[in-house]
Amino acid sequence: CLCVPRATSATTMNVFLAVAHAVALLWTFVPIFVPLYVPATVTAVSCLCVWLGSWRAAEEGKDEDGTSLKSESDEAMTTRDAYMLPFTGSAVLLSLYVAFKFFGKDMVNKLLSAYFVLLGTIAIAGVMYSIVGRLFPKTWREHCALDVKFSLPILAEPVEFSVSAAEFVLVVPAAAVAIASAVTKVWLLNNIVGVAFCLQGIELLRIGSYRNGVLMLSGLFLYDIFWVFGTDVMVTVAKSFDAPIKLLFPKTFPVVFDGTQECSLLGLGDIIIPGAFIAETLRFDRKNRRVFYFTVVGYFVGIVTTLVVMNVFNHAQPALLYLVPGCIAFSLLGAASCGRVKELWEFASEKEGGEEDANAAAAKKQKKTPRSSKKKA
Repeated sequence: CLCVPRATSATTMNVFLAVAHAVALLWTFVPIFVPLYVPATVTAVSCLCVWLGSWRAAEEGKDEDGTSLKSESDEAMTTRDAYMLPFTGSAVLLSLYVAFKFFGKDMVNKLLSAYFVLLGTIAIAGVMYSIVGRLFPKTWREHCALDVKFSLPILAEPVEFSVSAAEFVLVVPAAAVAIASAVTKVWLLNNIVGVAFCLQGIELLRIGSYRNGVLMLSGLFLYDIFWVFGTDVMVTVAKSFDAPIKLLFPKTFPVVFDGTQECSLLGLGDIIIPGAFIAETLRFDRKNRRVFYFTVVGYFVGIVTTLVVMNVFNHAQPALLYLVPGCIAFSLLGAASCGRVKELWEFASEKEGGEEDANAAAAKKQKKTPRSSKKKA
């Protein structure tokens, strides 16, 4: 599954990724029929999400002729964003902890349910589009069915977006799943929304450069250690928050669907954050992918180490404590194996402010066909 053929056409790659998307979603149904060993399930699902999310970020939804089907992020993360992320995350985490303590779990979850239904609908529709989007007529994919524009008092500029006819059709089943997840709190629906969040999150979180990724991971490494070992804040919020911010893995078989299923959990941040870093290593070397494969192995080693330590000491573990060293060390090891450590360290897919790296821009320009260039014009 991890070894994508190096010489593949855009059509072949799109088909391969569509199948991988279907596998990622269908895997959430496996515990219904077969009793699974929880650590093995956690490892398989998290690695699949990281791998697939990285390819989504690198491919950027290209059509058969190489034309992008979806817009890219406006700009990548800056160095300031990278070192401020742990502080921003700490402020949000502490705010949720205080809210749960003073206002109660039920009230906070009700207030946030509508927000996560909206986000879940968008995420699921995006993943469904990756699976079945190319089955729609091209006119459905390209022509706008709904143009939305509105203003909010807290935003300086109006919010504006367009929805194609194909996307509009997929919003209906996506909204049904997101609403059902919010109402029933069933682990299966939670995981469908959670997997969609992971895939979309890795794609949208562009760290911009390898050094930004190292800085971000290093800061979140300390963040995770402090909030898990130093306080009860992280564990309390994770257990109190009835929203798809974590993947749930049933501990018992047969499973139940009344919201009382006993589950192990893995936070989405332990997939999305390292996944964004791994996606940057794929952008670095799309041809040989050695650094990318090494880094995926590093993530695998990190998640397995987390599960082993957690079971030995019977205590919740900050997964980034093991994932961060694994991803950084194995990425450097992969670069060292082909003599490209300096090149990797200096690599930037986008410069500060969203400007693309010169090498990446040149490669992209060289790959453009006359047809796609005409469309861009």
